[in-house]
Amino acid sequence: MASARRTLHTQPGLATMAIVPAIFLVQVTIVPTTYTDYWELAKSAIPANEGSETELLWILEGTLLTQIDIAFLFPALIALLIYPDYPKTVIG
Repeated sequence: MASARRTLHTQPGLATMAIVPAIFLVQVTIVPTTYTDYWELAKSAIPANEGSETELLWILEGTLLTQIDIAFLFPALIALLIYPDYPKTVIG
């Protein structure tokens, strides 16, 4: 602790524990919604631009996978911050 006041030190941690589930739920709901919106946009493209449609879908799929990774890595890393001794107890 930087200061001798324990309550000032623990309040941000408790606030973070309340905010992390909300961030996770927002990420999980926004990712499919965004992907669906762009998928519909790509399907309704002008037939003359069919080649660019596949490029857009490649970019969208890459973005979707990145957002899914972030959605599951973020809570896992926060859990490691909250329970720093957990990997030691699992590994041995």
